[in-house]
Amino acid sequence: ETATLILSKKNGEHIGVLSNATQIRHKANLNSYDEISFTVYKELNGKKNLHWDDIVDFRIIYVPEWKKRFELHVEINEVETNVKTVTGVSLCEEELSHLYAHGVEINTEKDIDRKDYTPSVLYDEKNPKASMLNRIIADEASHYKIIHVDTSIKNIQRTFSFDDTIYDAFMEIAKEIHCLFIFGKETDDGYFRTISVYDLESYCPV
Repeated sequence: ETATLILSKKNGEHIGVLSNATQIRHKANLNSYDEISFTVYKELNGKKNLHWDDIVDFRIIYVPEWKKRFELHVEINEVETNVKTVTGVSLCEEELSHLYAHGVEINTEKDIDRKDYTPSVLYDEKNPKASMLNRIIADEASHYKIIHVDTSIKNIQRTFSFDDTIYDAFMEIAKEIHCLFIFGKETDDGYFRTISVYDLESYCPV
């Protein structure tokens, strides 16, 4: 499948389409990071790469055919300095692996002792204070949007104590209740820092 590589800033602003990219490889994973790698040339077959200087660490590559965004790590070839080797991992997973859910107690004794305690279910869109997902992202990832949770798992209650990355907290939930987290599905208005959760007992998105 042809892949269009659109170089972007972290805020989603596009810089431009990358030319002179070869050896494009994509590895898709469920409940883990997606990965991309490619080699890009400053000049190839007489054609200059107009965005060469913008291909640096922490830039984003958006591939519209896959509807995926990747945060980049860039290495310059020590011998051929007009060649950059680029690797990337899916943007939302990478970001959520560096944001933390510090001391989040859900339905534990400490949680129950709170005066305003309400039993927390996996997702309650009308009451974020009683929603595990909302409570986990409240402090450091409030800019993420929860756009879908399967009805069959919304009201599941479990006891959790989190003092780790938000991504690890989500993976613990996924293991406990057999669900699948999908990050980065773009909304109709173009927002891409999103979270969707699917019930693996009844449905698996293609």
